[in-house]
Amino acid sequence: MMKNFLSSKQVIDVLFVICCFIFLFDALHWLEEYLDQKLEERVITYNSMEVAPDDIHVFVTHEDGVLSIWDKEQHTIKVEVPVPLVKEGASFLVGNGLSFYNNTNENFHAFYSVFDQNHNESHVIKVDKFGSVAWVSAPLDGETLGAPDVSQDGHLIFLKHFNGGESGTLTILKGHDGNVRAYSELRTAATGSDE
Repeated sequence: MMKNFLSSKQVIDVLFVICCFIFLFDALHWLEEYLDQKLEERVITYNSMEVAPDDIHVFVTHEDGVLSIWDKEQHTIKVEVPVPLVKEGASFLVGNGLSFYNNTNENFHAFYSVFDQNHNESHVIKVDKFGSVAWVSAPLDGETLGAPDVSQDGHLIFLKHFNGGESGTLTILKGHDGNVRAYSELRTAATGSDE
């Protein structure tokens, strides 16, 4: 005569496997909710978003100065680039947008600006397609206005920045190292023409 019952050890083994599956399911569900929450927090605080020249990545600047590079197809963050610390006590906000210099789809750089609200100065940051920081400009007086503009050959970076008054500065940076090449004072329309 054959027994149809499991031994007590087999019952315990089956219950253990069921408990493991329940635990794993709960853990995966919690992890999914956690990641969704973090993704929502990050997406809500973005300042600008641009598709890269390779049409594979999306570069996103966030209000806290962080740059994230996303995989366009998989909707995942490939890398997050924190603002390089340039001065003790800095508190960064990102400027308005970013620009690309593209000599080939495989070899491009992104330029974006951050504003240090504690020291009232801005910096331009150049990163490669992997998020590696190539250079950070010296401090520029005041807050940036718009994204840095890049010349067609990538040798010059143009940036407007204002120090809260009716005038500001147009600064031209060298594309290869971020050093200032030239600058010019600007005036608003209310005070007269540009100089």
